[in-house]
Amino acid sequence: MQRIVVQGDSVPPSVLAKAHLVGYEASKALADFDLALKHFELAERMERRVLTKHLRTQSELFVTRTEELRSRHMAMAARLEAQQERHRAAHFAAQAEQDPLTGLGNRRHLQWRAAELFPSLSLAGAPLALAQIDVDHFKRVNDTHGHAAGDKVLVALGKLLRDNFRSADVVVRSGGEEFVLMLPDTPMSNAIEICERLRARVEATPVDIGIAAAPAYDLDALMQRADEALYAAKQAGRNRLCRAEP
Repeated sequence: MQRIVVQGDSVPPSVLAKAHLVGYEASKALADFDLALKHFELAERMERRVLTKHLRTQSELFVTRTEELRSRHMAMAARLEAQQERHRAAHFAAQAEQDPLTGLGNRRHLQWRAAELFPSLSLAGAPLALAQIDVDHFKRVNDTHGHAAGDKVLVALGKLLRDNFRSADVVVRSGGEEFVLMLPDTPMSNAIEICERLRARVEATPVDIGIAAAPAYDLDALMQRADEALYAAKQAGRNRLCRAEP
């Protein structure tokens, strides 16, 4: 009787399984049932090996894809967190430069904008005007009508200032009832006209305005000269505009 034997480590299990099935059919046809059973058992073993290898490959592929998805998710979460941190930092930075009552910039914002604007304005020799505004008899408003009423006056004045100046202008509440306007590319003659129109608009809530102009491009010097002009406006009878002497 002829026997069919298939062996060899280099032969793929799927090929061996098919060969043993052929051996099983041949042995069965020759009525060699013992050999047919061996071929059948070997075919099953090879098929299980193929199936096990396939399942292992699928499992490894699943793990790889799961890790890839996990890595993508972690990277996306990290980018989102970084973006949120940048937004929070920008929000806190904006809050640090904002007056909470009027929504205008504060003194820190004025200093930052001055440091940003002065070098380019100085290099170009461009005009710059700075005005200080003070609300007349503001203490009397607080004492007579209460601080809530005083706050409403400041909020109204802040809105008027914000609505009547260019986006390039710097409008801040420097403290108490005092406001500062920084007008880049604005000569003194234009600044006087602008501030006089502003004074007329808020005449129902009297204010004093003092104006100084650059050069020099130095915030402290400009603030001091504008403050002197503001004092002169108060001394001259309030509700008026005075300019600093060169």
